[in-house]
Amino acid sequence: MEIHEKSISKKSEDRREAIKLMETHFSSLPDKDQAWQDLHRLIHDEDAGIRWFAVGVLGLAFSKAPDKDQAWQDLHCLTEDEDNLVRWEAVGVLGSVFSKVPDKKQAWQDLLGLTKAGDDEVREVAAFVLGSAFSQVPDKDQAWQDLHTLTQDEDCEVRRVAATALRLAFSLVPNKDQAWQDLRRLTRHDDREVRRGAVEALGLAFSLVPDEGLSGSSFPD
Repeated sequence: MEIHEKSISKKSEDRREAIKLMETHFSSLPDKDQAWQDLHRLIHDEDAGIRWFAVGVLGLAFSKAPDKDQAWQDLHCLTEDEDNLVRWEAVGVLGSVFSKVPDKKQAWQDLLGLTKAGDDEVREVAAFVLGSAFSQVPDKDQAWQDLHTLTQDEDCEVRRVAATALRLAFSLVPNKDQAWQDLRRLTRHDDREVRRGAVEALGLAFSLVPDEGLSGSSFPD
């Protein structure tokens, strides 16, 4: 049975085998249009395990997608999947293909939303991707305001991931003085993990802050 036939089988084990084969052989499949149609269908499969594998295939093949807009819409859909593992995988893939995504504004908004997801692991990956993707966002002033707002979120977990994102993006933040003040504020937070993340970020950012921004700086005991 060929990959295409397996991908349209009513048996989930056949479809699962199809997506695993696509992960290994996608680049060598002779009919790319058919392969992309099959992948698109499996991305929306009712089986979360199949969707999880499909995210990985989408990430590997994204740069060669004949229709980047459709590939992006599929990835966008996966970042909103009901299954935590699928969302977690989709966020990681979004980070790896961010430079090739046609709608970076929407991709950035997706990441911001995921920092408030219920699953801690999804939030953590979203924070890292926000920080690493900052350099590729067209409107850095708005992106910086988004990170600044996250540091003031009422949810301490969101503030924790905000500190991580700021640490990774600090060198490109347009308002380093305010970013420094945000991190200093987080070092006095009630939550230990928030404080630790902020202190790590301050240590890495120290050499990048203008001298005047360091006045009155102090670290918690």
